Amino acid sequence: MLSASVPTSDFATFPVLSLGWACCWSDLAGYALIVDDAPSFELVTVNRPDALEPSWAMRPTDDGVSMSTADDGWSEEHLFPSLRAALLAICGLTEARTAAADRVVWVCFPVGCD
Repeated sequence: MLSASVPTSDFATFPVLSLGWACCWSDLAGYALIVDDAPSFELVTVNRPDALEPSWAMRPTDDGVSMSTADDGWSEEHLFPSLRAALLAICGLTEARTAAADRVVWVCFPVGCD
């Protein structure tokens, strides 16, 4: 028999729109994006192209997103207002590519539709 666990109310997750945008960013930027669960929060890790180990790890906070990097030994946390802002800090996209990602998310995840 299959079973599934449902996150409790104190389990911090990223908004679906943010994860949708992150998938578009990953495709356009060429970085691998992995979404996983830690004990009390959802975790997004990003691998550089052709890297086997994560280079960045992000988790949601009450104020936005906390990101740490392998470059500083995972010791520092950098705060960003959103997952989108954190990903663009890793690898910026051209204005046209950013707009393309925004359009894909807008079409796939229409806001306010029931």
